[in-house]
Amino acid sequence: MLMRVSEAHQEHHVVLWSADADRRAEASAVLAEHLRSLPEVELFHFEGSSIRSLKDFCTQLTAIRAAIPASEGDAGVKATVDGPGGVIDSLRERQGELSIGVSGAKRRYYLWTEADTLLNNDPAAFGGVIDAMAGVAAEAEYASEDLLLIHRAILIGGPALAAYAGNEHGQFRSWLPDAAGSPPLWKVISGLEQPPVFVLEL
Repeated sequence: MLMRVSEAHQEHHVVLWSADADRRAEASAVLAEHLRSLPEVELFHFEGSSIRSLKDFCTQLTAIRAAIPASEGDAGVKATVDGPGGVIDSLRERQGELSIGVSGAKRRYYLWTEADTLLNNDPAAFGGVIDAMAGVAAEAEYASEDLLLIHRAILIGGPALAAYAGNEHGQFRSWLPDAAGSPPLWKVISGLEQPPVFVLEL
């Protein structure tokens, strides 16, 4: 499993699913340990079993950011995806620094366990967060002139994640449409037709 995930997340965000809770827990522990051992990596580890709303997600994101040395952001993340001070603004920020202007990380992983808890409770909020993660990642790789920081999401959950992956309008397979009817923002910024997401059964 670890080898397949390592290969996949070079170019993709990864969704891991299983109906077996013990298997999910084991995979979460193995991946967390592996990612923490990598050099020049930031790990944003979300405990998804307690994330039932966008506010819950933002509360955890605030706590994660506050725990990273030399974090630029000490204010809480607002419970909005694309508004000022919200999820997108927070994910765009570089957190730790080795010295002024030099990032201490080259890759950032968002490990989200039991991610289908939010999906089951608030599908719209889940889609918005996934769109933000994939969009910020695409922006950093294809449109930003800043020092490159690779963002990769790794989601672990139950069969609901697999079902969502089969939805061509879900944010594993499409960008959120623009409210004004224009092409999706992240598609325009990155040139990618859809988020690069790899789905794997544990």
